[in-house]
Amino acid sequence: MMKQIPIDDEEVIGLSFAGTITSEDIDRSYELVEAALDREDEISLYMEMLDGFDVEAPAMLKDVQRAPELFGKLDHFERVAVVTNEDWLRGIVRLEEAMLSLFESDIELHVYDESERDQAMKWVRGATPYSHEPAITELPSDDPNIAAFEVNGKIRAEDIELSKKIMTQFLTDDPPRRVLAKVTNLQGLQPSILFDGQMIEMKREARRHLDRYAVVGGPEWFQHLVRSMGSMFDFQIKTFQLDEEEKAWEWLKETVPA
Repeated sequence: MMKQIPIDDEEVIGLSFAGTITSEDIDRSYELVEAALDREDEISLYMEMLDGFDVEAPAMLKDVQRAPELFGKLDHFERVAVVTNEDWLRGIVRLEEAMLSLFESDIELHVYDESERDQAMKWVRGATPYSHEPAITELPSDDPNIAAFEVNGKIRAEDIELSKKIMTQFLTDDPPRRVLAKVTNLQGLQPSILFDGQMIEMKREARRHLDRYAVVGGPEWFQHLVRSMGSMFDFQIKTFQLDEEEKAWEWLKETVPA
């Protein structure tokens, strides 16, 4: 069954899918979207798939048949938010997100779990510029030569903007600079970041100005990756467990032998 979610914004279409999804539900979904496209220059789409649902075979066929109707109108979509707790569906949406980034599409597509429903609704309505709560936050440092930040979540484009603000004034030639990265909960990277010019430029600047980089926490595979990449940089990289944060600070504050 498909229900329309009332949203006080004509540019945002809200759809909720639950139970058995029929071909009639698919038709009704396309009709709502196409009516909005006829009415507005740009629209955004909010979809919930939270309760257990099952898609009938005719409904899947109907979706395949009607999808081409929207292909020529994709540039009229601004934001798409999908809220679901189904891992397989989240995987599909993330793949679509990666494809949109690869082809530099103007559509912003993000997936959320149920606990992020309010954030999804705020973002899709344009009430906040941030698709998710920031994953990177600055940590206090009592040493002007040491910058510290915490990673908690999936790193996205808006996090790179914040990182650039933190690091631009910090990365200078004298004295040598040091960084502590506390990885509390790493949920991955938004694919487009890998090709982001600002990220590439920050890495280039870091190689010129840093002499020590401490990584605290993170999964074992991540720490192993950091250690294996150490030889690629001109500065020292050292990993620590979360309960070794104090040791990491001590290492960063050590005086470099003349």
